[in-house]
Amino acid sequence: MQNASPLISLSCRACGVASGVALVAVLVVLLTGVAARPAAAAEFYVSGNLAISSADATASGSTLFFPLGGKSSDTSPAGGGAIGFGFGLDEAVPRIGSIATPPLVFRVEVEGVTGRNYDFITQGAPFSLSQVEQWSVMTNLWLDIPLYDPISRFAGRVPALEPLFLYGGAGAGGSHLEADSTDGFSKGSAEKTRFAWQAGAGVGYSFNDWASVLVGYRYQDLGKIDVPLAFQPGVPFGTQTLEIEANEFSATLKLDFYTTPLESLDPTRWNWPSWESPDWLSKSTRWLGSR
Repeated sequence: MQNASPLISLSCRACGVASGVALVAVLVVLLTGVAARPAAAAEFYVSGNLAISSADATASGSTLFFPLGGKSSDTSPAGGGAIGFGFGLDEAVPRIGSIATPPLVFRVEVEGVTGRNYDFITQGAPFSLSQVEQWSVMTNLWLDIPLYDPISRFAGRVPALEPLFLYGGAGAGGSHLEADSTDGFSKGSAEKTRFAWQAGAGVGYSFNDWASVLVGYRYQDLGKIDVPLAFQPGVPFGTQTLEIEANEFSATLKLDFYTTPLESLDPTRWNWPSWESPDWLSKSTRWLGSR
């Protein structure tokens, strides 16, 4: 693998991308009137998750003497965490026109996941072994759908099932890949940070007002990486390209830790610092205007 300094730089870039997406998402939500009622509240939370990641790699490329290709799969554990906030859409926007807003919960979070380590064996001479490590930082948008109403309609009131909810959503951000490849004759390594996205759904259960467990599935496009191969240092031998996607099953523990009025997230209500131009700038502006 490469040294740590490029990793730190690329990590900062990925985090910056994810934070920017998160900010845009929050502003879009606020500008559409989410902070409409002082009584509405936002719940800030942290979460941790463990996952089983099943990845598929599609190889392509060639060397001086033979083509590279084929597909391979491998499974790896993964883990990570997130920080975010959520609010009830029916509290923030009671009605959309003449239609009452359903009791859904909208969540925005920034999530980091690491620990994905895969070994892919694809076609080479006679095979190519690629060891890939991956981590990601993404901004996710989730929608929670409580099940107490449909359950009560069909089965009556079942207290043990009232905390159940479904969730679904998607996210986007940065994926960092590191790969070491060899075909027995040549070898090479590379690392790259690129755009990635994911989508998923699952079921959750709220134990109380602040603790929930979620179990679900998500698909992830982890990106593409080109690995230059060399017979000896400085002697190019070819290039292998790996395109990787993953299917993951995860279990998440979510803990709410802070409640605030939703209106406090509205930038128009914040006390922004004021700025007064210095006298010399005001005089210069008046002088230019008189010319």
